[in-house]
Amino acid sequence: MKKLLALILSLTFCGAFFMSCGKKDDSSSSSSSSSSSSGLSGSEYKPEEEIPEVVKYKITYYAVIDGGTPTDIPAEMKATGGNYPVEYEKTKGATFSGLQTTATYQFHGWYIDATCTSGNESVGVISAMDTGDKVFYAKITTITQNPPSQEPETPPAPATFTITYKVVVNGVLQTDTMVFDELKGTETYPEEYTYGTSVTISNLNDKDEYDFEGWYFNEACTAGNEFTGTISATDSGAKTLYAKISTEANITYCYVLDGGTAKYFNEDMDNFKVDGKLYPTTYAYNTTTKVDDLTKWVNYEFDGWYLDEECTVAFNGTIDATVTSQRNDIVLYAKITDINNDKWWTPNY
Repeated sequence: MKKLLALILSLTFCGAFFMSCGKKDDSSSSSSSSSSSSGLSGSEYKPEEEIPEVVKYKITYYAVIDGGTPTDIPAEMKATGGNYPVEYEKTKGATFSGLQTTATYQFHGWYIDATCTSGNESVGVISAMDTGDKVFYAKITTITQNPPSQEPETPPAPATFTITYKVVVNGVLQTDTMVFDELKGTETYPEEYTYGTSVTISNLNDKDEYDFEGWYFNEACTAGNEFTGTISATDSGAKTLYAKISTEANITYCYVLDGGTAKYFNEDMDNFKVDGKLYPTTYAYNTTTKVDDLTKWVNYEFDGWYLDEECTVAFNGTIDATVTSQRNDIVLYAKITDINNDKWWTPNY
């Protein structure tokens, strides 16, 4: 009995003890919870963020002087206040200045290749999208200067060319200058001309039996080869000009009355000429010339034109445009019959 009572007391004491321990645990838990609610929870804590690394690239500048090997840029060419960065940041890009021309060097722009070829120019801007190291080449030429003690170079003489004149008379090239000298007068016929300056060539004059018909570039004086009279400022080379000349010849009119001696027309015989008809006193080379018949006048009758005084070689009324080396004066003879002359008169008784 005593052993049973002792066991019950022992169990009761342990139960109380464990309940007390449980409460202490709850208090500890409550205290821990309270402590947790007054601080940062695990979900709200953030560690310090990482700063990204700055990426930079190198910029190098060279000078290409007179097409030579790339070299350092002359310091005096960098513009005052100019911007020539030696690096740029990725995503930011950069800009850089041009160079200034000096007394010795002239700047012609930036290029991305050492040969400074057209199409590879740079405007001095590196885009924010660019990456990698950059190299730029300044195209530079040397400004040539005469030494103070040296005289300036003599400019080259302008090109000068000769002008030759020839004369073609009635289709025949003349071997001497007699006709040219006779017809050129006091007008302008220069023997040379200078490139860059226009020159005017005068026409020849008509004189005596000679008629000037124009300048030509060829001896045949054919259409399409005419020279207009002016050598332009842009012409070059030696020039040969041909003067086309034709000659005129005289036409003399005579009459032969009833087979007698030929005589020149006098005022009476002029009455045989028909008004409005053609009786030229000259004819020209390469031109057809027409001579009309005379008309019957009072008691006289016209019996045709002849080329001889005996009136045996008839003239058909036309001088052909035959190409000959020289025209000659001609005499035309009008055969006239006096219808009242005794040799033609028959008595009617």
